[in-house]
Amino acid sequence: LSNVLIILLIPLLLMSIPLGPMQLAFYTRRSVRLRPPSKENERELFSSLDELGAMLASTSYDWFVVGGLGIDLHTGKLNRFHHDIDIEVPSEQKEDFLSHMSSHNYSLFKKVMSANVPSQKRMVVYANVSSDKCVPDNKRFRLVKTNEAGIVDGTINPLSYIDIFFTKMGVEGVQVGSHGKTFSLPVHPYTEEGMVYERNGWTFQLRNPVYEAQIKRDFSRPIDEFDKKTLASLLK
Repeated sequence: LSNVLIILLIPLLLMSIPLGPMQLAFYTRRSVRLRPPSKENERELFSSLDELGAMLASTSYDWFVVGGLGIDLHTGKLNRFHHDIDIEVPSEQKEDFLSHMSSHNYSLFKKVMSANVPSQKRMVVYANVSSDKCVPDNKRFRLVKTNEAGIVDGTINPLSYIDIFFTKMGVEGVQVGSHGKTFSLPVHPYTEEGMVYERNGWTFQLRNPVYEAQIKRDFSRPIDEFDKKTLASLLK
């Protein structure tokens, strides 16, 4: 019976399926375990950065490349495998930003669940999210590449989806949600002036390593521990 189910599933593993306010998407499985970057991963990441730079070149949003890739860009090289790009955007700019990304066929979703399935695929259930739900709380939102009809594109590359964090300036500092927690991070005593990564004429703003370290401090996955060591070398 299990073999029959697998055979029946295989055609479905090649498409994305709308389910009312949700979508069922299938991607080629890519391990997120800690490992060195491959040459193909480096090629894909830097090509995707060029594409993202071109996509946002004519805008004036205060967006940052953050997370593991943002940390690695501080060092000028990839220190580990990255399967996507994380960005951070101020909440007050979210409407214009989301409208701009929509013009590039990106739709806003929240990941409901994911699981590995046969044929080296990963199944993801996405729920459509309205922009008013995008606040700096403990949720992580995702800009997912879709077709003209708003159906998730099942191809996989570092820009297939972009994890996006919306921040808000509060009394205690910058409020940002990450990994199921909400942080209020002071904007002082550090500065981010001049903290950029430049490539092929594109400029990417980076968060100060102190900021990244504060977000990473309570997480202990192998990837997070690796990033902490990279941050420690930057903060010497």
